[in-house]
Amino acid sequence: MHLKRSTWIILILFALVIFAGVKFGPPYIRYMQFIYFLNSEANDSPKLSNEEIIRDIANKINELNLPIEPVNVVMIEQKKKGLEDEPYALIERGKDFISITSEYQATVHLVGKYEFTLSFTPEVYSEISADK
Repeated sequence: MHLKRSTWIILILFALVIFAGVKFGPPYIRYMQFIYFLNSEANDSPKLSNEEIIRDIANKINELNLPIEPVNVVMIEQKKKGLEDEPYALIERGKDFISITSEYQATVHLVGKYEFTLSFTPEVYSEISADK
């Protein structure tokens, strides 16, 4: 069976799209799951203590296999100098708001020794009231 050149081009492009989806899809899916979780955690924050929020976020990071160490999930008051050099999750909680900011990178291994680094900076800000 002999295929036309245009058919081969379409097949190659289709294969490249599938390859890109397999390689780049999982980090973006984990990012979206993390953002969804952070929004949910922000909405539940009036019912949670600071320690519970830190524990929940650290557990979710572990569950999603994100490259953030649990010791780098901190309240802004506990922020260590130089934390920006490492992947982190920073929580700021005020009387009527909560802000959760994170930063991490995911490396996608392509063919051979080629790698591509994706940077993610999920941020959530939510105004809260005591009656929630």
